[in-house]
Amino acid sequence: MFEEFTSDEATIAERLKDADALLVGGYHISDDLLRTISGQGHVKCIVFCGTGVASYLNLDKARELKIRVCNAEHYGDHAVAEHTFALLFELIRRVGQLDKDVKAGNWAWASGDGLQLAGRRMGIIGLGGIGSTVAGIVQTILWDERRIVPVSTLLDGEYGEHDVFLGVPTELRANGANEIVELDLSEDERAKLHHSAELVREHCEGLL
Repeated sequence: MFEEFTSDEATIAERLKDADALLVGGYHISDDLLRTISGQGHVKCIVFCGTGVASYLNLDKARELKIRVCNAEHYGDHAVAEHTFALLFELIRRVGQLDKDVKAGNWAWASGDGLQLAGRRMGIIGLGGIGSTVAGIVQTILWDERRIVPVSTLLDGEYGEHDVFLGVPTELRANGANEIVELDLSEDERAKLHHSAELVREHCEGLL
């Protein structure tokens, strides 16, 4: 198992010389790399984790080289559903624009404070993996179902982390995130979770 990221195609090909399948997430595979891994004679299947696989590799070339391309079903459903709510609040409340206004010294609410969500109806077109997840989160909150779902939640001591949002199992109720469920993680799993938390902090610092 290789944990160090690389975009060097020669290194990737070397790592794949004995692999039967390739799991890809957010990496563009060139035609040259497809030909190389096909010529090595091992990789017979590429599993894509994400949406829009045709934007990341040449499906016709993969078919020509007899490499099967599959989607990881429901990969990222919860992450995209959470992003849906983030965009919804941005559109309704214009948080991003208001943030820019305040930082620029404009306290006159030039952009307005947006619309109020209370009493409004939410429509979802399409109930695939992402649409169903969005609907499930809304239903859980509105009907106070106390369902445990993986959502991005502010940690305050849970898993040994503070002041960082991570996707963890959380009981949702009408008041939102009610209780974080702490899983029994191995030392390796806990170390990787702390590493993820540091990456989130670094990215957040870069946005300030």
